[in-house]
Amino acid sequence: RILHPFMPFVTEYLWDKLYEASALTKPKLSLKHYITLEPSLMIAPFPKADKRLIDEDAEESVSALMEVIRGIRQIKSRFGLNPKMNVPVVIASEDESLLEKFKREEEFMKLMAFVSDVSYTNKTTRPIGAASEVVKGGRIFVPLAGLVDIEKEREKTKKELAQNEERIERLEALLSKEEFLKNAPPEVVEKQRTSLEEAKRRKEILRTALDELST
Repeated sequence: RILHPFMPFVTEYLWDKLYEASALTKPKLSLKHYITLEPSLMIAPFPKADKRLIDEDAEESVSALMEVIRGIRQIKSRFGLNPKMNVPVVIASEDESLLEKFKREEEFMKLMAFVSDVSYTNKTTRPIGAASEVVKGGRIFVPLAGLVDIEKEREKTKKELAQNEERIERLEALLSKEEFLKNAPPEVVEKQRTSLEEAKRRKEILRTALDELST
């Protein structure tokens, strides 16, 4: 019903098939009966929220799970790992009930984040040689041994960090020039400011990665 205004033909077809599957007979009587039995999606009323069906605990669990999946993907991206590479993951939290929720949804987590194995712990201190992300209620760790060449990745990250810092210096120098700010088109100035902010965010990501590769 929600999708119907955007995809009327497809949703009407599916509605018709659902009607058939439910073994209901489409009425051919008065318009009143026609509307009441809703054989056509086009004239069916828009769905209304039923507060009795709201499950805040389920919403919180899904939100926490999605945050973990997002964190695993960010770690893979940070170290240039294939998004579809299966990696081992450690979920750490002092909240036992939260860990139990993750255990119940473990198969979904493995499917969505391409995880080979999941272990759980109450110790939130980052293990040596593991990448980490902070999530609501705890942290997630991905041991890097066997996934990347630690020494090679460390040197690569150092080099990229140095290049990124040089870029930040150039952009800051450019944006500190009154002549540039005065004469350059506003969109050009804004573009350089955006580039500077992106470079600073990248710097923090690289620093985090280097720290994880060094300890």
